[in-house]
Amino acid sequence: MGIDQFKESLKEHTRDGGLAESKETALLRKRISKWADSVEHHGLDNFGDKIEIRSVTGRSSYLVISDGEYEKRSIQTEVFSYSGKRIFPQVVEISSMDEVWQLNLPLVEKFASQVKGYGINEEVYTCQTCGGPGEVTCDGCGGRGENSCSNCGGSGRVACDHCRGRTTENCHRCGGRGSMQGDSTINYREITCPSCNGRQRVPCSSCGGSGAFQCSHCNNGRVVCRSCSGSGRLTCGKCDGTGQLVRCEYLKDAFIHKHTKGWFHSGGVSVDLSKRIAQKVAEAKDVSMIEDVSIPSEAFDVGLEQGFLEFLRKTLSTLQVASELGSIGRDYRILRQRIGIRKVEVAEIAYRYESKEYVIWSYGTSGMWAGVSPISEVRERLFESVQQNIKQKDLSTALEDIDKAIVMAEGEGVQSKEYKKLRGEIIGMIKRQYLMGGIVGGTIVPVIGNIFGAMIGMMYWNVFEGRIRLEKQRFLYPCFASLFVGVLIYCLACIQF
Repeated sequence: MGIDQFKESLKEHTRDGGLAESKETALLRKRISKWADSVEHHGLDNFGDKIEIRSVTGRSSYLVISDGEYEKRSIQTEVFSYSGKRIFPQVVEISSMDEVWQLNLPLVEKFASQVKGYGINEEVYTCQTCGGPGEVTCDGCGGRGENSCSNCGGSGRVACDHCRGRTTENCHRCGGRGSMQGDSTINYREITCPSCNGRQRVPCSSCGGSGAFQCSHCNNGRVVCRSCSGSGRLTCGKCDGTGQLVRCEYLKDAFIHKHTKGWFHSGGVSVDLSKRIAQKVAEAKDVSMIEDVSIPSEAFDVGLEQGFLEFLRKTLSTLQVASELGSIGRDYRILRQRIGIRKVEVAEIAYRYESKEYVIWSYGTSGMWAGVSPISEVRERLFESVQQNIKQKDLSTALEDIDKAIVMAEGEGVQSKEYKKLRGEIIGMIKRQYLMGGIVGGTIVPVIGNIFGAMIGMMYWNVFEGRIRLEKQRFLYPCFASLFVGVLIYCLACIQF
């Protein structure tokens, strides 16, 4: 049964501003109850039987899918590399744009974008860039086939890392002083270092005093050019190595497919509801399909509301004009157009619950959506109680309630980002409580016991200094152990959450 038929049936059962019970209202109550039962934790059982249905108003939504196929013909002149064959095997004989639409050319069979070309005139000539050989001098090396090595700067040698090119290093025997202490035969007097002869420095042990090594990246400072692989020549990019070009005048026959989508929602349909309706269409669920029709046609004018017809005519006007293609009749023509309409039945249901007015929306054969409802009010009160429990430090109850609120929000299909953020804050508070409890429970009890033990021990063995130090250790070690236990309890709490 459609919305309009349903509304007519409801009119027969209207009483005192509300609706008398009928087969249709019973089905509607059952559908609302099913929606309410899909949301947990609100406690409103058999919700559809507890409300008073006041009115039902049809608010259909339409998805308009339009397609247009256009053909644009133009005379183009381009230069191509010549391979010995015609660029466009198919040839036409025309002399101006006035004759292009007189040609009977094959068309595309379906809505698709495609470009075809037909030769008019071709002129072959020698490539002016390379002069005919099909090759040009390499820009990377200037035709030499090699370049200076960037690693050594073209010298063929690189500086020694150890002495940094200075060829010498400090003498290891005297430490760079040039002298050293003698042996016992000369009463330990300072003598000239025999290794450096007092010069303080010796030849570099890494490079042997040369200060540099042969560069491993090149051959005497030169490397092969990467661009031309050492040949000094490159394939001409203008003629692709053929040495010849062809100036081609041709007829370009372009087929352009324009595809558009547009939604039309009756008054009162919110953004959130329109997204749900669009999802129904995307999933091909609960959609009444008005068959695709070619244009011109009046088939879709039957039984549609005036506002939608205006939207439809506007869509058609955009299809019939493609100004970006040029002038219709001269530059392009319309081959075919079609328009498809997808309709989703939407109903606005006004009802009363506990002396308060609400609205719930029905779409398709099973979809339900409500903005403000008794169920959402239960969720909001639950959220308020969470905030109150946090103030009272009752975090366990707060965590339990915020989990319920998140489940309710997801069941209603509303955003739960704020709830999830608060849940994370509550878990953080509980973790900190675990930490403090672990530190207190794991530290204070052993510390108090060890304080008494240490005091008794120090009083009894106060004559033994070593024992006193031992008792101090016995007092401090449990403190550190207790702190470790507290941290361990915190880690276990983190794993739990």
